[in-house]
Amino acid sequence: MSYYFPSLLRSTDFRGHPIPSLPFTVNSGANAIRLLLRSYSLKSGSRVALPVYVCDSLKQAVLAEGFTPVYLDLKNDGSFWADYHLLTAYTDAVSAVILVHLYGFIHPDTEAVMKFCESKSIFLLHDAAQSYGINTAAFTYSAGIVYSFGPGKSTTAAQGGLIEGIDPGSYPANLPEPAPISVQTLRSRLFLKSRIYGYNYTRWDKLTEKLLSLIPEPTSIQRMTAFQKKAAWTSMLASGDSKETRRANYTVLADAIAQNPLLELAFEARDGLHFKLVLKSKGGVNKLKAYLTNNQVAWFSLYPSLETGKEFFHLFPWFQLQAPQLLEISSEACLPAAEVTRVGEILKRFC
Repeated sequence: MSYYFPSLLRSTDFRGHPIPSLPFTVNSGANAIRLLLRSYSLKSGSRVALPVYVCDSLKQAVLAEGFTPVYLDLKNDGSFWADYHLLTAYTDAVSAVILVHLYGFIHPDTEAVMKFCESKSIFLLHDAAQSYGINTAAFTYSAGIVYSFGPGKSTTAAQGGLIEGIDPGSYPANLPEPAPISVQTLRSRLFLKSRIYGYNYTRWDKLTEKLLSLIPEPTSIQRMTAFQKKAAWTSMLASGDSKETRRANYTVLADAIAQNPLLELAFEARDGLHFKLVLKSKGGVNKLKAYLTNNQVAWFSLYPSLETGKEFFHLFPWFQLQAPQLLEISSEACLPAAEVTRVGEILKRFC
């Protein structure tokens, strides 16, 4: 079915909002990764470790900077976490490690990864693209943090990315900033509309979408527009105000999953952001997908979208076994309580 994770935001009207002071912004999370990697001044071909189970945009960012990806398999615990302990098995040193904090959780092996990288003087990039609001004070060893405002994030807004911890001298002073009325603004405004819960495109929106499809996506790295910065800042503030509602929604759905012996959460921790759940089915993932679709429950599976590095997938047994089984369901605060209850009841009845 048509799928999207909704944004916390309920409007695209930010008139009267001051432009926030977000100094290190770029037009996508992937470009934020690229700039941060570039700031390390690594040699071409340097090896960069990252999960094999991660969106293609991260892999493509590493490749675009001329580096060699070193993919890490999933842990053999049924979760979605990359096994960073595999780093110790590589005889060829890696120059940088991208530690990905998925689905609003801090990677459970963060402390061990930080100690390893610090002992080897390896650059450690914390990819918190999905997870603005996690406790970054725990990142005692870091060569920068990246956040995203694209789809499926805790701060989904009008696209774009934010970098924390970059050397100011490595952020290009002449990085272009699009005009207030620009293709980038039009695209980002339309994207945000597509993520507002319950919003239906107007005729003008549909015409705009058609016209924008004729214009190639930019390949250059640019700053976020003023509109994107306002949307991002509003979403960042809203994520802090929505903690209790997110937790309540998450609890309803998690309890429903716990009551069905055919379903289970892929990972559970008390300190997550609780804006989505990742579940697995003992009754077959395709059966669960069809069941949810027939009952008009939005879901997403990352695995079918993964193409970059596909020629290496056969080298990762736990990834091949576990990744196809993982499904995401939203528990975002913008969802009406009645809808969350409805989804919970549907999850209970899966058989």
